[in-house]
Amino acid sequence: MAQGDPSLRQQGIQALREGDVDRALDLLSRAVMGDPNDAAAQALLGVVYSRKDLHDQAQRALERALKIEPDKADHHFNYGVALERADKLAEAARSYDRCLKLNQEHAQASARLEALGSQALVWIAQAPPPAPTPTAVPSPPPEAGSPPPTGSPAFPSPPTMPEQGPPGTVKCGSCGEWSQPGLSCEFCSGILAPPPPPVAAAPPGEYVHTPGVGYVGAPVGYAGDTGMTVG
Repeated sequence: MAQGDPSLRQQGIQALREGDVDRALDLLSRAVMGDPNDAAAQALLGVVYSRKDLHDQAQRALERALKIEPDKADHHFNYGVALERADKLAEAARSYDRCLKLNQEHAQASARLEALGSQALVWIAQAPPPAPTPTAVPSPPPEAGSPPPTGSPAFPSPPTMPEQGPPGTVKCGSCGEWSQPGLSCEFCSGILAPPPPPVAAAPPGEYVHTPGVGYVGAPVGYAGDTGMTVG
C-alpha cells in the first residue's frame, strides 16, 4: 500500500457508508487478519456480519472488540444492536445500559432503550452479577513417599480432546471460524487445512482405533469508531 493510501479499515468504513456490504466484509476481514488487535476493525466487522444477518459471527467479532477495548461505549452499543437484531432483547438492553454507564450522553443507546420500552428496565435489573475473580490457592507440599502429581513425568496429564466444530466443518487457522471445507475460508478467505480423513467403518464385532480421538423489529443504526452512525 502506497504511503498516504487509506488503510483497509478506512476503506471498509467507506464501503459501509456507500452501502457496499460485501466489499466492506472483504476489506474488514483482511484488516482483522492483518491486525487481530485492531478493535475498531473487529467491531466494524461485527456490524457488517449483523447487516448480513450472520448473527453468531457478528456477536463473536464484537466480543473480540470488547475484549480489547472493554471501556469503549460504541462497542457496547453496536453489540447491543447485533443482539437486538438476533432477537436477544434482554441481552441487548443490558449492553445499551453498559454503553450509557460509560457515556451518559450516548443518544443512540438512549433511543434504543426507549424503543424497547419499560420491559428493558426489568431486564437490566435482572442482569446476573459479574463472576468473582478466582483466587489461586497454593498447593500443599507433597508428603514424603506420596506419588508425584498428575502432569509430572511419572504421571503425565491425559491428552486433551481435539476441539470440535459443527459437523462437516473445519476450523480456519487465520480467523478461528468454523468454515465449510474447501481451499479457502468462507469468512476471511484464508487458506484452509484439508479436512481430517473419515474414520474407517469397523467390521461387525471389531473396533477401530482413531489416534487422538479418545459443537426485532425495525432496522437500527450502528455507531462507528469515530462516533459516526453507520447504517
